Amino acid sequence: MPTIAEAGVAGYDVTAWQALFVPATDWCNMLTLGTPTYSAGKPFWGTCLGVQLLAASLGARVFAGEHPEVGVMPVILTDAARNDPVFEGLPRTLLTFQWHGDTFDLPTGAVLLAGSSLYPAQAFRWGRVAYGVQFHVEVTPDLAASWGDVPEYRLALEEVLGPGSLERVIKELRSNSDLLLGAAREMFQRWLVTCNLIGTSSGAKVHQVT
Repeated sequence: MPTIAEAGVAGYDVTAWQALFVPATDWCNMLTLGTPTYSAGKPFWGTCLGVQLLAASLGARVFAGEHPEVGVMPVILTDAARNDPVFEGLPRTLLTFQWHGDTFDLPTGAVLLAGSSLYPAQAFRWGRVAYGVQFHVEVTPDLAASWGDVPEYRLALEEVLGPGSLERVIKELRSNSDLLLGAAREMFQRWLVTCNLIGTSSGAKVHQVT
């Protein structure tokens, strides 16, 4: 399988929710992204499983966490995030949507951008334009409901949070949807500007990493 750099694409956005049928560790063994992708400056944005693939491709360990994180919950941005072109200006306590049970070690050379009480590695940057976030800010209530339509996902959710948990999670997500989607738009627009995939005429003012 060629790396992204060899494929000649502008960049990748890899987003996935909790992999219940194939453990993340197996996905990371199956998919080869390769450090040359990021060394060549190819943009990469990985969400949930995507951040685990990014970490694994950079030589870090991906493993099952002690307890799943599911629902609307905060992450805490690091001091480094305050000077990051994508994360600067966001609230220090950032509300997110979580649905994962696997986690990862921070790759060597990566800049840690966010963590939580259960999982200290929640977001990082490697190089200038490769980003990974464990959490979701882009998920709408309707999208979460569609995940719950998968029987295995609903069952897994109820095993963690109890009966009727899907409805409670969707209600909580709906109450906070504007905040999450606002952060998603801000972060992704800033990342596109940082990657020179859109111009600064979009309105995003970013601080460049050298």
